[in-house]
Amino acid sequence: MLIYISDIFLQRNQLSTSIQGRKIHIVKACEKLKSFKQKLPIWSRRIKAGIFTGFSVLEVTVKEFGCIFPRVQQEISAHFDMLQASFDGYFSAGKLSVSEQGIDHSISTLIKCQMVMFLKKISST
Repeated sequence: MLIYISDIFLQRNQLSTSIQGRKIHIVKACEKLKSFKQKLPIWSRRIKAGIFTGFSVLEVTVKEFGCIFPRVQQEISAHFDMLQASFDGYFSAGKLSVSEQGIDHSISTLIKCQMVMFLKKISST
């Protein structure tokens, strides 16, 4: 499970760094956030289908061990669905605004909260 967590945080860090810097503006940041959000259901479907492309650590590990437990696969897919729903609550199309902490803080908080809920769910079963 930690393998997936490292991959999702890598994705989050790539998003975070892509929306920072002098040459980034709110329109570009919104486009990148929208693009990330649109990837979540795609990633969910791919994980359900056993396609781990884009999650390099998970992909290598599955190839090395030859399989992934179906329950873990379902939980990862469900986590993507949960992240998408959370994104809808944090950012809605056309209504993205910058808080005092900035966009990056909101994304970081969102993903951290989702990861805590996800880990609690996994550990309780």
